[in-house]
Amino acid sequence: MSQGVEPRTGHWGNQIRPGQKKKVNLRPQVAKLTWRSRRGARELDGLLLPFIQENAIRFSPGEFARMERLLAQPDPVLLDWFLGRAAPGDHELADLIKEILSYLQERRCAGRGVLNQKNPA
Repeated sequence: MSQGVEPRTGHWGNQIRPGQKKKVNLRPQVAKLTWRSRRGARELDGLLLPFIQENAIRFSPGEFARMERLLAQPDPVLLDWFLGRAAPGDHELADLIKEILSYLQERRCAGRGVLNQKNPA
């Protein structure tokens, strides 16, 4: 005989049933990346924050790891990479730098398009 209330199937919210996929809450990972991308250097903040805020929620686990590796670099190294004064030896980080710069370029072009529509020349 039971001593207390026994759980019903409705109380198993934290368990995975056979054939069910586990849902992953990405918010803590996104928050961590956002926090780590605040470097203190305005130039880097302007490069990293918009990209992470817009794209991190869609990152795969590999993309999270790649971004973490990028953010582990010192600020002077990151600035050299973004400004093209040096290139990362890791081709994945080099590709990520290109993705971020491409994203920012597209964002700037889209912003100009909106301005041109409002104020035709």
